[in-house]
Amino acid sequence: MQKILKEFWGYLAIFVITCTPTILSRFTSHQANKVWYDALAKPFFVPPSWVFATVWPILYFLMATAAWIIWRKHHTFNNKALIWYYVQLAVNALWMPIFFGAKLLFTAMIWSYILTIVAAITAHQFLKIDKAAGNLLLPYVLWTGFASLMSTGIWILNT
Repeated sequence: MQKILKEFWGYLAIFVITCTPTILSRFTSHQANKVWYDALAKPFFVPPSWVFATVWPILYFLMATAAWIIWRKHHTFNNKALIWYYVQLAVNALWMPIFFGAKLLFTAMIWSYILTIVAAITAHQFLKIDKAAGNLLLPYVLWTGFASLMSTGIWILNT
Protein backbone atom coordinates (compact mmCIF):
# COMPACT_ATOMS: atom_id res chain seq x y z
CA MET A 1 0.00 0.00 0.00
CA GLN A 2 2.85 2.37 0.85
CA LYS A 3 4.46 1.71 -2.52
CA ILE A 4 1.21 2.52 -4.34
CA LEU A 5 0.77 5.76 -2.37
CA LYS A 6 4.38 6.78 -3.02
CA GLU A 7 3.94 6.02 -6.73
CA PHE A 8 0.60 7.84 -6.78
CA TRP A 9 2.01 11.06 -5.34
CA GLY A 10 5.17 10.90 -7.44
CA TYR A 11 3.50 10.37 -10.78
CA LEU A 12 0.51 12.50 -9.92
CA ALA A 13 3.00 15.30 -9.31
CA ILE A 14 4.27 14.84 -12.88
CA PHE A 15 0.77 15.24 -14.27
CA VAL A 16 0.03 18.22 -12.02
CA ILE A 17 3.28 19.84 -13.16
CA THR A 18 2.23 19.37 -16.80
CA CYS A 19 -0.89 21.41 -15.96
CA THR A 20 1.07 24.17 -14.18
CA PRO A 21 1.79 26.39 -17.24
CA THR A 22 -1.91 26.35 -18.09
CA ILE A 23 -2.90 27.12 -14.51
CA LEU A 24 -0.43 30.00 -14.29
CA SER A 25 -1.51 31.45 -17.64
CA ARG A 26 -5.11 31.50 -16.42
CA PHE A 27 -4.27 33.66 -13.43
CA THR A 28 -1.56 35.90 -14.86
CA SER A 29 -3.41 36.60 -18.09
CA HIS A 30 -6.63 37.36 -16.25
CA GLN A 31 -4.98 39.71 -13.75
CA ALA A 32 -3.13 41.60 -16.47
CA ASN A 33 -6.38 42.23 -18.35
CA LYS A 34 -8.86 42.61 -15.49
CA VAL A 35 -9.88 46.14 -16.48
CA TRP A 36 -10.56 45.08 -20.07
CA TYR A 37 -12.45 41.95 -18.99
CA ASP A 38 -14.54 43.81 -16.40
CA ALA A 39 -15.60 46.33 -19.08
CA LEU A 40 -16.95 43.60 -21.38
CA ALA A 41 -20.69 42.97 -21.52
CA LYS A 42 -21.32 39.46 -20.21
CA PRO A 43 -24.34 37.15 -20.29
CA PHE A 44 -26.34 36.93 -17.07
CA PHE A 45 -25.07 33.40 -16.41
CA VAL A 46 -21.35 34.26 -16.24
CA PRO A 47 -20.31 33.57 -12.65
CA PRO A 48 -18.16 35.92 -10.57
CA SER A 49 -14.37 35.71 -10.92
CA TRP A 50 -13.90 33.78 -7.67
CA VAL A 51 -15.81 30.85 -9.19
CA PHE A 52 -13.22 30.51 -11.96
CA ALA A 53 -10.40 30.71 -9.41
CA THR A 54 -12.07 27.88 -7.46
CA VAL A 55 -13.19 25.62 -10.31
CA TRP A 56 -10.05 25.51 -12.46
CA PRO A 57 -7.61 24.16 -9.83
CA ILE A 58 -10.12 21.44 -8.95
CA LEU A 59 -10.53 20.53 -12.62
CA TYR A 60 -6.76 20.42 -13.13
CA PHE A 61 -6.37 18.12 -10.13
CA LEU A 62 -9.09 15.81 -11.50
CA MET A 63 -7.43 15.87 -14.94
CA ALA A 64 -4.02 15.04 -13.46
CA THR A 65 -5.50 12.21 -11.39
CA ALA A 66 -7.25 10.78 -14.45
CA ALA A 67 -4.04 10.95 -16.48
CA TRP A 68 -2.16 9.22 -13.67
CA ILE A 69 -4.72 6.40 -13.68
CA ILE A 70 -4.26 5.96 -17.44
CA TRP A 71 -0.48 6.08 -17.09
CA ARG A 72 -0.66 3.46 -14.33
CA LYS A 73 -2.57 1.10 -16.65
CA HIS A 74 0.05 1.37 -19.44
CA HIS A 75 3.22 2.61 -17.67
CA THR A 76 4.00 4.82 -20.63
CA PHE A 77 3.47 8.49 -21.34
CA ASN A 78 3.02 7.70 -25.02
CA ASN A 79 -0.34 6.06 -25.60
CA LYS A 80 -3.33 7.28 -27.60
CA ALA A 81 -5.35 8.42 -24.57
CA LEU A 82 -2.47 10.39 -23.05
CA ILE A 83 -1.62 11.94 -26.40
CA TRP A 84 -5.20 13.28 -26.49
CA TYR A 85 -4.66 14.48 -22.91
CA TYR A 86 -1.56 16.44 -23.96
CA VAL A 87 -3.39 17.88 -26.98
CA GLN A 88 -6.28 19.11 -24.85
CA LEU A 89 -3.79 20.67 -22.39
CA ALA A 90 -2.20 22.57 -25.28
CA VAL A 91 -5.58 23.67 -26.66
CA ASN A 92 -6.59 24.72 -23.14
CA ALA A 93 -3.38 26.72 -22.61
CA LEU A 94 -3.88 28.63 -25.88
CA TRP A 95 -7.36 29.92 -25.06
CA MET A 96 -6.07 32.48 -22.53
CA PRO A 97 -3.65 34.24 -24.93
CA ILE A 98 -6.34 34.28 -27.62
CA PHE A 99 -8.99 35.78 -25.34
CA PHE A 100 -7.04 37.92 -22.89
CA GLY A 101 -3.84 38.53 -24.85
CA ALA A 102 -5.06 39.12 -28.40
CA LYS A 103 -8.63 40.01 -27.31
CA LEU A 104 -10.01 37.99 -30.25
CA LEU A 105 -13.49 37.25 -28.96
CA PHE A 106 -14.72 35.33 -32.02
CA THR A 107 -11.56 33.23 -32.26
CA ALA A 108 -11.69 32.54 -28.51
CA MET A 109 -15.30 31.41 -28.88
CA ILE A 110 -14.41 28.98 -31.70
CA TRP A 111 -11.33 27.84 -29.75
CA SER A 112 -13.48 27.11 -26.69
CA TYR A 113 -15.68 24.78 -28.76
CA ILE A 114 -12.56 23.07 -30.11
CA LEU A 115 -11.39 22.63 -26.51
CA THR A 116 -14.72 21.09 -25.52
CA ILE A 117 -14.54 18.64 -28.43
CA VAL A 118 -10.93 17.67 -27.69
CA ALA A 119 -11.74 17.32 -23.97
CA ALA A 120 -14.70 15.05 -24.84
CA ILE A 121 -12.49 12.92 -27.11
CA THR A 122 -9.94 12.67 -24.29
CA ALA A 123 -12.63 11.62 -21.82
CA HIS A 124 -13.88 9.01 -24.31
CA GLN A 125 -10.35 7.65 -24.78
CA PHE A 126 -9.90 7.50 -21.01
CA LEU A 127 -13.27 5.77 -20.54
CA LYS A 128 -12.19 3.02 -22.95
CA ILE A 129 -9.22 2.28 -20.69
CA ASP A 130 -10.60 3.00 -17.23
CA LYS A 131 -14.11 4.08 -16.28
CA ALA A 132 -12.98 6.06 -13.21
CA ALA A 133 -10.39 8.00 -15.22
CA GLY A 134 -12.93 8.86 -17.89
CA ASN A 135 -15.48 9.93 -15.29
CA LEU A 136 -12.93 12.20 -13.63
CA LEU A 137 -12.80 14.18 -16.89
CA LEU A 138 -16.57 14.64 -17.18
CA PRO A 139 -16.69 17.77 -14.95
CA TYR A 140 -13.98 19.26 -17.17
CA VAL A 141 -15.95 18.48 -20.34
CA LEU A 142 -19.09 20.00 -18.81
CA TRP A 143 -17.20 23.10 -17.65
CA THR A 144 -15.57 23.65 -21.04
CA GLY A 145 -18.99 23.30 -22.65
CA PHE A 146 -20.33 25.92 -20.25
CA ALA A 147 -17.27 28.09 -20.96
CA SER A 148 -18.07 27.82 -24.68
CA LEU A 149 -21.55 29.17 -24.00
CA MET A 150 -20.04 32.00 -21.95
CA SER A 151 -17.60 32.80 -24.77
CA THR A 152 -20.47 32.81 -27.26
CA GLY A 153 -22.47 35.19 -25.10
CA ILE A 154 -19.51 37.51 -24.60
CA TRP A 155 -18.80 37.56 -28.34
CA ILE A 156 -22.45 38.29 -29.20
CA LEU A 157 -22.80 41.04 -26.58
CA ASN A 158 -19.55 42.76 -27.58
CA THR A 159 -19.74 42.80 -31.39
